Amino acid sequence: MCSSDLNEVRFLTTRLGQIIREQAGEKAFTQVEQLRVLAKAIRAAHNPQDIRAKRRLVNSLSVTAANQIAHAFSLFFQLTNLCEERARVRHLQSQDAPSQSVRRLFRELKSAHVPATTVQRCLDALDIQPVLTAHPTEAKRRSALNQILRLTGQVDKPDEILEALWQTQEIRDKKVGPLDEVENALFFFDHAIFDTVAHFYAAFDAALAEYYPEVKRTRAFLTFGSWVGGDRDGNPFVTPEVSLRTATRHAEMIRQHYDQECDRLITELTHAAPRPVKRPNEELPFQPSEVYRHEAVAIRRRLQGRYARPEQFIRDLEQIEAGLRKQNAHRAANGRVAQLIAQAQTFGFHLAELDFRDHSGKLQTAPDELLEEMRTIQHLQRERGSAAANHFILSMTRSAADLRQVARLAQRARVRALEIVPLFETIDDLDRCTGILRELWSDADYRAHLNRRDNVQEVMLGYSDSNKDGGYLAANWFLYRAQKQIAELADEHGLKIRIFHGKGGTIDRGGGASHRSLRAQPHAAHGGRIRITEQGEVISLKYSNPHIAQRNLEQLTSAVIAANCLPATPVKPEWEATMDALARESFSFYQQLVYQTPEFEQYFWEATP
Repeated sequence: MCSSDLNEVRFLTTRLGQIIREQAGEKAFTQVEQLRVLAKAIRAAHNPQDIRAKRRLVNSLSVTAANQIAHAFSLFFQLTNLCEERARVRHLQSQDAPSQSVRRLFRELKSAHVPATTVQRCLDALDIQPVLTAHPTEAKRRSALNQILRLTGQVDKPDEILEALWQTQEIRDKKVGPLDEVENALFFFDHAIFDTVAHFYAAFDAALAEYYPEVKRTRAFLTFGSWVGGDRDGNPFVTPEVSLRTATRHAEMIRQHYDQECDRLITELTHAAPRPVKRPNEELPFQPSEVYRHEAVAIRRRLQGRYARPEQFIRDLEQIEAGLRKQNAHRAANGRVAQLIAQAQTFGFHLAELDFRDHSGKLQTAPDELLEEMRTIQHLQRERGSAAANHFILSMTRSAADLRQVARLAQRARVRALEIVPLFETIDDLDRCTGILRELWSDADYRAHLNRRDNVQEVMLGYSDSNKDGGYLAANWFLYRAQKQIAELADEHGLKIRIFHGKGGTIDRGGGASHRSLRAQPHAAHGGRIRITEQGEVISLKYSNPHIAQRNLEQLTSAVIAANCLPATPVKPEWEATMDALARESFSFYQQLVYQTPEFEQYFWEATP
């Protein structure tokens, strides 16, 4: 951070200190300051005397005082994060083409003499889908988050919001249920993702036109999925009824958004068209020449149930867009109308694909539950279209027989469109996964299923569980190796592979810089197809601020396109042989330490807060 950014941190945290002094009293403020000063000193010098002093202070606190101090430091860090986020936005806005942006991407492709035909072929196949998930460690209430977001717009006058934050209970008193988690995820769509998607596509199309004017984007290649309300693995509270209600809330939210946008169009599109409305609605206070306002009213009414498919809604919007362009109203055509078209192409009438996930053990212990889940998917597809729910992920897939049994259950439930997705999570599973897939793809009935799915097979790889099973080095190596071998096997069988990366938020769970990670793994988005989880504990970091959200989408997209258009760094066979030997040695040592050392569990509980 530069000096001005640090000044913003000091200003907000100083004002917070004054609010604490006012609201909680001088003693509470003094205790917070003493602990803050001691913590800084310990971090700088690690003096044993300071450590003892800090422990004495903490041990002397009453429960009420400890709660106040924890609340104070929680707010302190949230304010610091807000300032850091604002600094990131200012830095991005100060640059013409930031690193890892789509504009920088197309500039690099042009400089590398990548032909337009290669870029067009990549865009035609491109399929990118972030998938939002719930996570039990995400405890922040939307009420507190809303206050932080309010503060973004009035940093210079923060006291009223800081007072509200101090008096807002940060942690919930009751356990969060699945439908609460659904509402938490929907908050980010409403607050940032809707607008971010529109701005992302506008930036993408502008950069593409600047460097490759002959290349055209023909569809929305970036869409969203969600596990929230559909992921049953380890969560018995996610029932078929919860999934049905989740899909209903998805549909309600996206239609409400479209309705609001149409209402704004009715206000904004006052342009007089060359040919007035022949039979204007006399109930509307518009001029006959205000054709686009009349059309926007008609579209808004059709949204109440007359549109059977989103393509009809898009077609009507495109007619308004074309009319505006024809009369040289390019700014209006490129504004809210174009943004709403991009949103409709991305979200349809379903908002996000609802994934269903369950454990392979239920194939033996509770097959009727899995059959009921399939019937729920069939119901959702019948009511809301196949885009609403068409993925079934089988956790801890151990054999091709597991997946064939899932296919039979789907057939019994009469599910017409379903991605059957094996999830390989342990080191052993990652090591054996190509053998399982080879057997599966040699099955005539399953190949017939894939033929109906445009010969696309999705495979999910678990980063967190493989790390817990084998340690950081072994997990990352076997993930890399599995991606390469799966891609080669798919090419051999004439199939299109889509890797679904099940990443967590922290480094040890697969998190970190997604752009660098994807560029370092040439088969991570083989053929330009990829899905990737956005874990609950980091969704707020990525999707609270629309500028940061767009940055995240641009980094993901530019990495996928670059990996498929630029030559990969050659990897020597001896490098892979060395890594394989290191990974296997690492795996053996990790397993012995963690799972075969009796004293390790005692150490773990004593060393872990």
